[in-house]
Amino acid sequence: MRALRAAILRTGSERSQDRHRVPDCQMSNYMPDMRVSHEDRDRVVAALRVAGGDGRHSAEELDTRLERALSARTLGELAVLCKK
Repeated sequence: MRALRAAILRTGSERSQDRHRVPDCQMSNYMPDMRVSHEDRDRVVAALRVAGGDGRHSAEELDTRLERALSARTLGELAVLCKK
């Protein structure tokens, strides 16, 4: 809950700095049934693309994960993609 409060309380300048960080694929597991936002999906897609570019996923696996990330509805569905 602290992380959620901290995210809400961050200032606008801190949020703009977040956009310039390397994509992070860490998903919160305390609310796996919570609906995802477009931003959540975009963050996971960016991290998957970096992993694919680094050779950590084959082209087929990357396509499958990207498709699942873009169609995910809950944080739990995205978290599964980040753990493997």
